[in-house]
Amino acid sequence: MKRGIRAVEAILALGALGVMSTLVAAFPEGHSKASSTHRGLAKDARGAFADGVHPPDGQGALPAEPAGGTGGRWSAPGGRFMQVVAHEDDDSLFLFPDMIRSAAVDATTVYLTSGEANGRRYKNRCVYGMHREDGARAAWARNAKMPNQWTRTPLRLPSGQTVELDTLNGSSEIRLVFFKLHEAGDRPAMDHTSSLEELQHGVGAATTLGSEHTDGTGCDPRYVRQRYTKQQLENALLWLMQRFGPTVVTAQDPKSPPVQGKFTHIVGAMGDHTDHRGAGRLVAEAAARYTGPQRDGNVLVRFYRDYNVRTSPPNLGPMGPVKKQLFLTYLGANGVNDPGPSPNNPTFYNLFYSRQYTRWTNGTNWAVLDGARRLNAFAVLDGRIAQWQQARPGGPWTGPRFGPAGGLSPYVTAVRDQRGVIHLFALRLSDDAIVTASQTPGGGWTAWWSLGNPDPGAGLMVGSPAVAVSPNGDMAVAVRNLDGGVSVKERRGGAWAGRWASLAAKGVRDGVAAVADASGRVEIFAPTDTGVARWRQQEPGEPFVRVDGGTGGPPAGPITGVVDATGAARIYYPAAGAASTLTQSDNGQRPDALGGPMTFEGTAAAGSGQRTVLAARSTDGALALGVQNAPYGPYAWSTHRADVMGSPALAYDADGRLVVLAFGGDAHLYTMRATTPSTATSFTDWTRAG
Repeated sequence: MKRGIRAVEAILALGALGVMSTLVAAFPEGHSKASSTHRGLAKDARGAFADGVHPPDGQGALPAEPAGGTGGRWSAPGGRFMQVVAHEDDDSLFLFPDMIRSAAVDATTVYLTSGEANGRRYKNRCVYGMHREDGARAAWARNAKMPNQWTRTPLRLPSGQTVELDTLNGSSEIRLVFFKLHEAGDRPAMDHTSSLEELQHGVGAATTLGSEHTDGTGCDPRYVRQRYTKQQLENALLWLMQRFGPTVVTAQDPKSPPVQGKFTHIVGAMGDHTDHRGAGRLVAEAAARYTGPQRDGNVLVRFYRDYNVRTSPPNLGPMGPVKKQLFLTYLGANGVNDPGPSPNNPTFYNLFYSRQYTRWTNGTNWAVLDGARRLNAFAVLDGRIAQWQQARPGGPWTGPRFGPAGGLSPYVTAVRDQRGVIHLFALRLSDDAIVTASQTPGGGWTAWWSLGNPDPGAGLMVGSPAVAVSPNGDMAVAVRNLDGGVSVKERRGGAWAGRWASLAAKGVRDGVAAVADASGRVEIFAPTDTGVARWRQQEPGEPFVRVDGGTGGPPAGPITGVVDATGAARIYYPAAGAASTLTQSDNGQRPDALGGPMTFEGTAAAGSGQRTVLAARSTDGALALGVQNAPYGPYAWSTHRADVMGSPALAYDADGRLVVLAFGGDAHLYTMRATTPSTATSFTDWTRAG
């Protein structure tokens, strides 16, 4: 990662892109017993918002009932991970703690540049670049809990260039690959070579350290004077993916917008590095051609935000000091590996230790019953929609079948209309358009149809689509827009509006929720820099009106909206700090804390009824379930060992049994099903779908 470069190139409001929360499903009447005791209210939640969760007068909350969870054993194989980053400290700063999980199995980390631009103590760029590589090795040895001893060998690429492959002694599944390209901030070198982002745009070629006279002496002669065109570098990344066979590919944010034109009015002092963006885009294009280790399309691609996480609330809780210690290991004693950073800088590095955010979640509104009452599940694999379906209502699963292609972000939402037809909504990366596809009578899919973008020509800031479906089949799609507010497009009578309607606000982040209550009135909730912004229709089909309320503090992730037992909208979201869950509704005066684990992913809702179940992915990939015993009652939490990647989902099948769905590190879909319709604490073991 570069420090002090001139290109401050991200929008401050990109901190709006939230990525963690809990998953929510309304639990039918009589279907649950709670599994542990309720956690108390957070002190800082008192009196914060005008729509808390307190019951109406005369309706007291029931205590949680103790119950021991059974079943739910996870026996799936571990995944294989590949992280591709621009600089030697990017993984420690932006992919932690998720990188801990990859260190526990099979992990290959690829560093594209030497990060040599700002060595301070090391005037010789070759020497500085090699010390930064020493830091990466030290950090990964610490991650793996192994001695910092590596076998370092040249690896020749099909196009003729050579990269360095390091394998951790005693743990051959931990590998580092160094391309040693010039960093964008190396201004003398940039007069003769291309940065990663320039290369991604097809400008010139990139060279390795040791190719320019300003690099100094001491570079390893096996890797100097090499050049890569865009196609060669993308092909090299694809070849590495095929060689090491990752089931999960992680990369940096490819969509942090540059400072230009319309963007300048919301750009502050904090931005992203051009190398981060260039690396993310190169990886995205290479991964689009990679079809997984079995060449069947089963690969998850995840993108992580970088510098701009500083604008989002902290979400790592006690993991923060652990992350800082990893970064200090990278730096080395007295900065021997990298003297550039000031690790205690309160406005920069200190802000990274307490945060990790993905650019997009996979969403959790991706499991839904179809018109034949079969559960369907959807995900974006290999850039296209994958579908799993029960062979019969309540029966075994088939799939995946791949639906319409489209170069999509990892996020997808699935909804069912009043006729039982499923509609999909996603974000297409090529033009930043919100797109939708509908199920055909034969069970296939229409082509993607574009709903456009509320900010044509400047659409990089558009958020992931939240969708509300009214009882009559009308729909409303809500997204975060460039101006820091929300844009809405509605479908009435089967026809979509031609334009997006703008709902003004300040500092809205990604993670908007849209909910249609029992009457068909739609409410929209949006996380902001100060709390939750809210709009609603006074009557179904009428314009949206801003609803006043207190702040409640900024959510540390997306908002989930459901309809509660009273027919009113209720929302759930993670609190800043340790990211435990808060909830609010129309019936009270403040948000209530529901406890539960920290989580970095999005939220979803399924079903309706008198009781609610919460599900969340914890930091170590386990699945936590929070079961509410009765309306307005507390939640009791149980933990199920798993290896969950991304956001889980909840749905009720045709037999009324709760089904939990999640993707494993091997990029396959797994489900566990309640043993009876009356329980959410006893489950079958996790089973691979299809």
